[in-house]
Amino acid sequence: MTHSSDTLNSISYDHTLVLAIELSSRSWVLAAQVPGLPQSKTRKTIAPEKLALEDAIDGYRTRAAAAGHRVDCVIATYEAGWSGF
Repeated sequence: MTHSSDTLNSISYDHTLVLAIELSSRSWVLAAQVPGLPQSKTRKTIAPEKLALEDAIDGYRTRAAAAGHRVDCVIATYEAGWSGF
């Protein structure tokens, strides 16, 4: 059985893209911690579409690679709507 503390200890933040997504019907706002950019949290607004999200993740992977890091894992969390659900 894996405990949550075991999972947290196994995450390599040098190879993990952490992504927060605020969803709405008009746009999605992304905030990301990109491996290799330790003091920079990037933020962008994209169209509310799967392909736009995939393109954004690919862009973050490219930025990490330019900084000498690969992205092996993506952790995403989201908030949708004014009610939080």
